[in-house]
Amino acid sequence: MHLQPEQMQAAIAYFTEGKQPGFDLDAALARLRATIARNPDLAQFFVEIQLQASLAGNGLSAVPRARLQRVALMLGLSATDFARLESLLRFRQAHLWARAPALPVAVPAAARLPALSAWCRPTACSRPRRRCPMRMW
Repeated sequence: MHLQPEQMQAAIAYFTEGKQPGFDLDAALARLRATIARNPDLAQFFVEIQLQASLAGNGLSAVPRARLQRVALMLGLSATDFARLESLLRFRQAHLWARAPALPVAVPAAARLPALSAWCRPTACSRPRRRCPMRMW
């Protein structure tokens, strides 16, 4: 993030403060809402980042979802906005996993080299060099 040393120390202090049992989340969210009042898109962006982290971590169970929804409401997002954003992120996550390439299977080098070397010759590629999928030359 390219933070200066004093900014890094402040971030660590804020993080540590937020983990304390007596941390006043409502007051912190009120300060954040006042700070971003001129740009409400930042509230949605903040909630989106939190939702992405939760979905990637534990799938967003009921308790974290309720907490995030409360944060979103305190920052000015409606329950409908939160549900729409959650649906969009779940959709993206599902399609990202569906399109992810399968893990490579360990195939002995002797089994795959003859076919690969025949396919990768410059004469085997019918498309112009700049568009050929195998840029071996």
